[in-house]
Amino acid sequence: MLDKQNITAAGLILTLALGFMILQGCGEVTGDFSANQPPTVEIVNVPPDAAGKDTTQHYGMPFTVVLSQPVVILSMAGAEMLPNTEKVYAEGSADPFEPGVDYEMDYAAGTLTALSSGAMVDGSEYLIDFSFTVENYYVFSYAPTIHWVGFDTDGFVDFYRYADVTDTAFINGFRAASNPTSYLAQHSGQIVWKDTTAMEARIYLLTTEGDTTEHLFFVRAVDNLGTESQNAAFKTFYRSNNAPYNPVIKPQEQPDAAFTQNYVVPDTLFCLDLLTPNWQGISFNWKSNDPDDKELYQIPLEYTYYLVKTPGDTIWSWSNPAWNTTKQINLFGLETGSYTFSVWVRDDAFTLSAAPATITFKVIRPTFQYHLLVVDETKRSGTFEVPGDGIRVFWENLLYSLEGQLTSENYVMDGVDVRFLNNYDLQGLSSNPAPLPYALVSQYKMVLIFSGDHYVADNGVYIPKRNGVLADYLDIGGRLWMEGRRIANGSFGYPAQPLAFASDSFCGKYLKLETGLGSNLQATSQKTEFQGAVPVIPGMPEFVTDSTKVSQMTSLMPNIDRSLMPDVDWYTRSDDAMTLYTFKSVTSDTVKTNPNVYGEDAKVDTGATPIQCVLDPKNDNLLAVYQVFNKTKGVTGQVANFNTQKITVSYPYGPPWEDTDSLEVDYRYDPISEMHLKPVAVRYEDQPRISEVIEIQGIQLTRYTYVLGYRTAVFAFPLYFMKNDQGEVEEVVKEMLDWFFYPTIHWEL
Repeated sequence: MLDKQNITAAGLILTLALGFMILQGCGEVTGDFSANQPPTVEIVNVPPDAAGKDTTQHYGMPFTVVLSQPVVILSMAGAEMLPNTEKVYAEGSADPFEPGVDYEMDYAAGTLTALSSGAMVDGSEYLIDFSFTVENYYVFSYAPTIHWVGFDTDGFVDFYRYADVTDTAFINGFRAASNPTSYLAQHSGQIVWKDTTAMEARIYLLTTEGDTTEHLFFVRAVDNLGTESQNAAFKTFYRSNNAPYNPVIKPQEQPDAAFTQNYVVPDTLFCLDLLTPNWQGISFNWKSNDPDDKELYQIPLEYTYYLVKTPGDTIWSWSNPAWNTTKQINLFGLETGSYTFSVWVRDDAFTLSAAPATITFKVIRPTFQYHLLVVDETKRSGTFEVPGDGIRVFWENLLYSLEGQLTSENYVMDGVDVRFLNNYDLQGLSSNPAPLPYALVSQYKMVLIFSGDHYVADNGVYIPKRNGVLADYLDIGGRLWMEGRRIANGSFGYPAQPLAFASDSFCGKYLKLETGLGSNLQATSQKTEFQGAVPVIPGMPEFVTDSTKVSQMTSLMPNIDRSLMPDVDWYTRSDDAMTLYTFKSVTSDTVKTNPNVYGEDAKVDTGATPIQCVLDPKNDNLLAVYQVFNKTKGVTGQVANFNTQKITVSYPYGPPWEDTDSLEVDYRYDPISEMHLKPVAVRYEDQPRISEVIEIQGIQLTRYTYVLGYRTAVFAFPLYFMKNDQGEVEEVVKEMLDWFFYPTIHWEL
């Protein structure tokens, strides 16, 4: 064996000798060169042509019934239907028809006859699944990916040519030819060849819907010198096909259960020129599937869609006639009007659905050209409210007094720039899909809603509809101030009890309220104690309840202190909102409250034992218990223990205490209620953050900026019932309107 040094030396000598011969011009290299050898190609990793009979299942073949007449189901040459393998059914039905009762099969002839005595209807279309055998047969119900590999012994394969042939005359001639290769060469011009450098391709085996079509697939290799393979590799395939199901569509925010073929959006939709962090456009999504889908293979589908504005103007900027796989769209920049968005679907055999999916909707393009829409939601119940239009007149006069005095922007009291809307006929409004008309709200920069009543605002219909309009309005940059009594219960329908607002509820998401107490004048466990409101922001005035205006309320209970305002909620807020006022409880007034209680009547709670009982005094927050005296038995009990609400008394000697006994209790408690200094006025400015990628000296950086979203405020006490001797109400309303109309972000927040 030659070592490495010998090989290197031999190569160097040969190189020098050849160089010398060339320089001398006396050398000649001679010999025989072989001709270029054509490449070869073969198809791999696909089912082979069947040898002998092969069993195939066919699913969902449609056919139309003619009663008592045989209908051809299988007519393929050489095919034989397997007995008792069929399932005949109506589309969407889980119950198949019964052989011998509803129909009869002739398996040899491949026909079905619907019996007049059965359940099948003349002229109706049904589906059938069945199995059959056939020579040299392989069926795809989808577009398969066919793989091949090429070889070249004296070069390399440069590219491939393939063709999918469905012409019956060519296929029959190719099969009948004594030399199929020569036949292919002579008739190659009849075939459309496609060139590719890949070694695979998805072949769209096209076929008519409901039919099974034969395909002859050819592939050739071409080497680096342009020589084609002498023989083309080929395979026989069959394709069955059913049209895809009609697509379904819905607004993106709706659950999947809302998918339907023809959707009508009941509410008018706002549409801005551009997308914002809060408004992501008018969003629709759609889908479809195919009856040829298999458990392990889904038919790839493509869609095309069109947006048409009534009466028939196609909006080409939002239409895509080219087929694509998109299944969602976010529309923006639409003009006010009515629209229909249509989506068609086709399968991988380019068969269209029978009909498109459509979604019809109306669009309002907001103008925000006017300043203030004032909505009166006071329910005219005649109980616990100021009679007539007293509160509305209060707001009209108040706004007139501030006309032209704002710092940010000024409104005009002309009935248009500031407009009042009576929404107190709530039962009638409940039948209206938009009790706050989109077309009206979209014209105003701000909406002020006040309610001066005690009762729940509606029958469970008005509130969610109104909240839907307001949510859409705020998402496009609106501003909302809600003011009144019993806001949680009366204006939003929450129960009169301790509350927890879900983060995705209207109160949680837009007003930024987290918990609270929904007040109820008639609840025995709650007392009227709102004496006024304490400001949190320096410089804002303190509010005191006006007993004269409280006395105007109808049906007010005689024992209610008119210097206290009934039906005032309190809330806790999220960290990014701001508290403006807190609840001032009369229990904090040491002149009106005494922490020591003597001789208070009490009763024994149920469940007393022979030696011990529990009693519940009228006040909570117990600090000390001085004495518990049983007047009925004339004895004093021993205070075993107590907590903030209950007292446990022992009587180890003498007769047991009973719940019919009359007791007196002396104790000390903290009179200041939990409502004291809880938030009663909250406001929030939404400042969504957006990001963009910028490049500085070749380095990409992410820059964050903040934009103005919406503004909201809620006052749980009506300003109408507050004293205004020093212009306190005008001062606060002016400050609030300046805050609402301020054109940019309040960075101090």
